[in-house]
Amino acid sequence: MITLALNVAATGVNRGLSMDDPQHPRPVALGIVQWDANGTFAEYRSYIRQEESSVSATAEKSHGITSRIANSRGLPERIALAWLTNALSLSSRVVAWDLDFDLNVIRSALLRHGGNPAEHIRPLLTLTSLVDHCSIIIGKQDENGAYVPPTMQEALTAIAPESGIDPADPHARADACRVLYETLCTKGLIEGMEQAA
Repeated sequence: MITLALNVAATGVNRGLSMDDPQHPRPVALGIVQWDANGTFAEYRSYIRQEESSVSATAEKSHGITSRIANSRGLPERIALAWLTNALSLSSRVVAWDLDFDLNVIRSALLRHGGNPAEHIRPLLTLTSLVDHCSIIIGKQDENGAYVPPTMQEALTAIAPESGIDPADPHARADACRVLYETLCTKGLIEGMEQAA
């Protein structure tokens, strides 16, 4: 089984916009790590140019990528999507920190380029959102008793403190997802939670 860890940094946050809305968040950085039983065999990290959209102040504060950085160092979005769709075609599982957000950004980008998201994000892919699992494991709650999602740094500290990965680096976040996922699997926590669901 080939697993793909994904991280997408975007121009903003989705505030209920439809996938084909021109204001839907766009990717400004993409990180991919693929592995199987023999170990990691592919890594891809790139900034992505967004000449028709700029990075919001909130997004920049979250991931540290400015419009200037993305546009001066980035690849065209179409090329980054080609790398991702090729990696998805080889994978049977996709893991990400906030998988719904990342996949929605990718779906929107595919639509902008005339692609069909259902062809690339196939129904038979097993999808794992790590923030959901880590929220339960770490157990932070607000004053009303609702789960409060941990940051990726909090999850790494609690679950894989020896990793040495700095999730503040947007290009290291896909590898952080790989480490979190593998650690949770080793402890039997992913399988147990997915069976309970």
